[in-house]
Amino acid sequence: VTGLTEFANAFLNIDHVGKMISHYVVMNETFKNMMVLRPYQYFATEAIINQVKAGNDNGYIWHTTGSGKTMTSFKSAQMIAQSGDADKVVFFVARIELGTQSLDEYRSFADSVDDVQATEDTDDLIGKLYDDTPRKNLLIVTSIQKMSKVNTKEFPKKKTEIEKIVSKRVVFIIDECHRSTFGDMLIDIKRTFPHAVFFGFT
Repeated sequence: VTGLTEFANAFLNIDHVGKMISHYVVMNETFKNMMVLRPYQYFATEAIINQVKAGNDNGYIWHTTGSGKTMTSFKSAQMIAQSGDADKVVFFVARIELGTQSLDEYRSFADSVDDVQATEDTDDLIGKLYDDTPRKNLLIVTSIQKMSKVNTKEFPKKKTEIEKIVSKRVVFIIDECHRSTFGDMLIDIKRTFPHAVFFGFT
């Protein structure tokens, strides 16, 4: 939308401006500034949220390098967690270094550092997935390696916990999905979570 009048009619109506201010403005604690999602980030986030509401189909989002992929994935994860349309929202990465980087970025966007939880190992991850504490904003950041080991073969003593986890509605948001969503690890995750919804960012 390039015309000023057309833009004003589309963007500055009360419903849309209210939605942008209440849902799509993020306070970045690292730089101490407010950030508003760009149009493509807004539409990507809306598409993911609507997909989760509508059913169990997967999807992916393609962003160019430096265009705010992490912020888009964070806002999508946060809004799904707050909506109650999923029991757990998990952001997973292909490498430990990316996990640390993403965790720091997610925490810089979150209302509280505690709203975004890291995982020490798979045992810790199982505990966080099993936890039913009513925390509306809680997001879990972990690696594909830890996630792929959440099964009764690896953890036979946690059969009860894992069975409960599997029955939950889980949404996975995957960073760098072009290099983390193939091979045996993803097959193991899909086998453990047959009803999960996957969104890849690439």
